[in-house]
Amino acid sequence: MEREDDVNLKRSIDMGELDRARRMLKEKNPLSVVDELRPWLKNNPDSAQGWELMGIALGKLGRWWEAEVPAGQRVRLEPNNAQAWSMRNVQRQRRI
Repeated sequence: MEREDDVNLKRSIDMGELDRARRMLKEKNPLSVVDELRPWLKNNPDSAQGWELMGIALGKLGRWWEAEVPAGQRVRLEPNNAQAWSMRNVQRQRRI
């Protein structure tokens, strides 16, 4: 069982990674976001924010067929989030 301090540290590290990915997107560096988040999401598959950032980065690269997967993961994690559904539907439309 993890101690509360360990859980808080992990949460802090996770938020640091996501903040870093957001900064890279703002700096118009989506390929770096994909490279950084791909292994991170393997260890944090329940991060809706991580999946959202991955989908945005792939979309900015024009890789719509790949962006549908993270969009679907986000919907799975946040089924009541209208923005998640909207993003998923946009990704599907763009890949057609």
